[in-house]
Formats: sequence, C-alpha cells, structure tokens
Amino acid sequence: MFGNKKREPIGDVLKLFKVISPKDLYLYNSTTIKDVMSLCLKSFFNDDNNIFNCVELNYGSKNWKSFTTFLKKIDGFSNKIEIVDLVITNIENFNKIIYSNELLNQIKKENFGIVELNICSELNTINKDTANAFIKDLIEIFPIDYGYVFPFEKGMDIHTEKIVKKSIFGTSISVTKEDILKRNSLLNLNSGFFPKLYPINFLNQSQFDCLKKNQTSVSEVVDVKNNLKLVVL
Repeated sequence: MFGNKKREPIGDVLKLFKVISPKDLYLYNSTTIKDVMSLCLKSFFNDDNNIFNCVELNYGSKNWKSFTTFLKKIDGFSNKIEIVDLVITNIENFNKIIYSNELLNQIKKENFGIVELNICSELNTINKDTANAFIKDLIEIFPIDYGYVFPFEKGMDIHTEKIVKKSIFGTSISVTKEDILKRNSLLNLNSGFFPKLYPINFLNQSQFDCLKKNQTSVSEVVDVKNNLKLVVL
C-alpha cells in the first residue's frame, strides 16, 4: 500500500553514442547535424516541422522558436559554427531531440570524446523496427558505436535516466560515483564495454562478443550495418 507507485511510461527514448578523436570532428559539421535532425523528424515525428517550438544551440547562445527557422539559419552557417550542444524540444510535451559533442568542450581537443544523440518521442514511434530502420539510414552520414531504447517516465531526466526529485527547495538529481564512472567508461565502447542491457540494444562487434562470452540469453539478434547488431532481450 505504501510502496513505490509504478510509473507508467509516457514515451520512448533512443540513445546513440560514438567515440571520436579530433580527426573525426569534420564528420560532425553543421550540415551533417542539420541532415541528422531532418532524418529524426522524418523517422519519429511524422516529418512535422511544427512539432517543435524551442531550439537552443550551444547552451542557449542562440535560440529559435521554430524548427523550420533553425534549419534555414543553420544553412547560413556554412560549417563555420561548431555545434557543441543542440536541444530541440516542444515546451508543451516530452518530444525532444538532443545532440552533444563533448570533444568540442576540450580546450586542446587532444583526447577522445563522446558524440551523443538522444531522441525522445511520446508518439509511440520508437521501437525495434523503426529504430533499426533509422540507424541504417543514419550511419550513412553519422557513424555510431552503440545505442539502446528505453521507456521514458514522467519526471525523468533523459541524461541520467533517473527521476528528478522535487522539494520545497527546488529539484535535484542524485548522481553517484558509479554514474560518473559509467559515463567515463563510454570511451571504452569499442573494447566491449556497455553500461547495461536494455530491452532493445544496438551493439558493436566487440560488445556483442562480450555478450556471447557471458552467455547472456537474448530473444533476437539482427545484423544492422557497419558491424552493428540489434539485440533484443
């Protein structure tokens, strides 16, 4: 009676990751990012430009109230702007697309970093089939190493996948040492590491080899492209 009430999912999230070095940065230019955003819209949001009403580029240094306006503006950048962080949302619901390139936050850009693409849809459009089809198109222009799909709950922070706690003092998210270690370990995605298994996973070959070595039981394995495999529990 007094236990935690089970939260009903309000949508689904597709998270994708790529480990990059400075020599890979040219692949993630503004033209490519624009094409990726358009592909997201087509694949999961019925190609409806009006579904989003808030676009924030590079931590809010530039803002637009229209996805269409954003696309026109980014055409004018001619790859002269570095896109470190991009958040496309609808302030009235939970539909959103979030892109980040942490390597661009490094001053000397001498190390490896993570490129991340998160897509959250409350339209019931993200599943194993739509995600698989999307990734097949995506990796032609935007290489990835790993990804997964999970249900999104009301009050959840998409980055930590934890419920935001509310109090009279505001909101907070508990980030543990283990959370930080897992995030840093993403740099080892191509050495077999993955944080955990989700209902729907996209694993590279080294990750899949580790999965087989551990004799983990799965219900379905499908070859995607570029040595990626769709693994369904």
